Amino acid sequence: MSSERPPASGLVETRQAVQVRRAPRYYRFIILGLLLGAVVTLGVTWMFPEQPDFGRWQVAGLLALFVVPVGAAVGALVALLIDAASRRRARLIEVDHIEGRDEPIVPPAPQPAAGTATTAAPTSLQTDAPTVAAEPAPSSDPRD
Repeated sequence: MSSERPPASGLVETRQAVQVRRAPRYYRFIILGLLLGAVVTLGVTWMFPEQPDFGRWQVAGLLALFVVPVGAAVGALVALLIDAASRRRARLIEVDHIEGRDEPIVPPAPQPAAGTATTAAPTSLQTDAPTVAAEPAPSSDPRD
């Protein structure tokens, strides 16, 4: 945004330094760790021969109680390491922050051509009420 142009009436413009970086989404890494833990559980269960005392699914269930949470923890740890690396590569930039609200811009009504006489009766579509601009819907992004 250009600092040469003064802000419109009712607006306050400030310049601010912000940090920009790419951060990992933790839940995706945790879910990937859960899935990897489940795959490791099934792989280890079927690598060894079946025991006469316990079925394969019983062994897989018991092993999953320990291996799947470890997989989730490993996924969270990987996300933390990636987040730390992204903090080191963060860039500092300056942005213009504008606060306030202007009145909505309403275009003027078209004027008849010079030399023509028009006598139009008001219709039901014409009103003297001011035009109101609709506000944007609130963001559902949790990072806002």
